[in-house]
Amino acid sequence: MSLSVLLRAGFSAAAMLAIATTTSLHAEEAKTLATVDGHVITGKDVEFARNTLGDALNQVAPDKQQEFIVNILLESHLLADAARKEGVADTEAHKRRMDWLEVQALREAFVRKRSAELVTEAEVKARYDEARSQVAGKKEVQASHILLKTKAEAEAVIAELDKGADFAELAKTKSTGPSGPRGGDLGFFGSGRMVPAFEAAVFPLEKGTYTKQPVQTQFGYHVIKKVDEREQAFPELKDVADRIRVSLQADKLQGIIKDLRSKAKIELTKP
Repeated sequence: MSLSVLLRAGFSAAAMLAIATTTSLHAEEAKTLATVDGHVITGKDVEFARNTLGDALNQVAPDKQQEFIVNILLESHLLADAARKEGVADTEAHKRRMDWLEVQALREAFVRKRSAELVTEAEVKARYDEARSQVAGKKEVQASHILLKTKAEAEAVIAELDKGADFAELAKTKSTGPSGPRGGDLGFFGSGRMVPAFEAAVFPLEKGTYTKQPVQTQFGYHVIKKVDEREQAFPELKDVADRIRVSLQADKLQGIIKDLRSKAKIELTKP
């Protein structure tokens, strides 16, 4: 019954096959939890299956999970034996599938092993320092804008601002942009985030001032106010170390793949 629950939940056939064919490499070192037609199920088998099942175990109470997994393994062995008796293991399709599953398992094991070996903490820190140096001293600004359809409308808004009108209130009533309801606020942004004409107008402004001429972009005519300015923010190393490590691992693994391809005899048939 537990196996059918997984199948109804859409658990992958590949994962089910991995569970069905799992045997412990050191069964003598693990406690035997069950046997079925000569197949021994040990604690190590259960732990391996637990890792394979992943999120599928979330629906099972923690104190019931071992029993649940043992039943899956029992049923899997029964079904696998039935398939062997019917000659499924001798079919070309099954053999191809097993070959592919072995390739996948070996690939994943190799990547996991090499990933743990490839990247040092010093390399992570060096990549972080390099990225941080690229933004050192750069500014980011907080701006608001009022977006209008025509130059004349934008000039009229500037005239109202010159007379003391509140920028945020004008944005709420006149701006056609999505930031209008929040007073035109665009938050903080660095160079490269906005279209060139917009950035060229806002970065030179003094804090608290607005453009005296409409700024035209493909979106329309903008009246832009520079609200604030600060050094460009950069995350702490501890917050991005894992992502940097993954990126470095990917780069090095790609190098390994490139090297393996250069040494392999590869023949591609053109379609």
